[in-house]
Amino acid sequence: PEGGAPAPLDEPLEDEVIEAYVSHIGSCNSDEGCQDSTHVRVNRRVRYEVTVTTALVDMAEHSERLASVSVNGFELGECNPSPEDDFDCGYSDCFEGELLPAEATSSGTVELKVHSV
Repeated sequence: PEGGAPAPLDEPLEDEVIEAYVSHIGSCNSDEGCQDSTHVRVNRRVRYEVTVTTALVDMAEHSERLASVSVNGFELGECNPSPEDDFDCGYSDCFEGELLPAEATSSGTVELKVHSV
């Protein structure tokens, strides 16, 4: 810890892998889609690499996608996997090893936000 100050008790360790989930129940097949998010406690002294994986269920149409994925306002982009049908229960990697800027984690909490359509 910087300056010898103890780390907050709820702060993850510097080498700890953090997993977080954003989920939605119901259809997002509309013009406005769905926006969901979760807040995650992080270690403010660590530069994190982010990997995003999405479920493929009901994403067979080209218009069905994650229109936006962001972490504390840092935009990762869109993800548009191509499963063979809407009943594919697999997963697709959207982003892998994306390095977050230091300012994204400086507060000790990040918001993982997903907009799906």
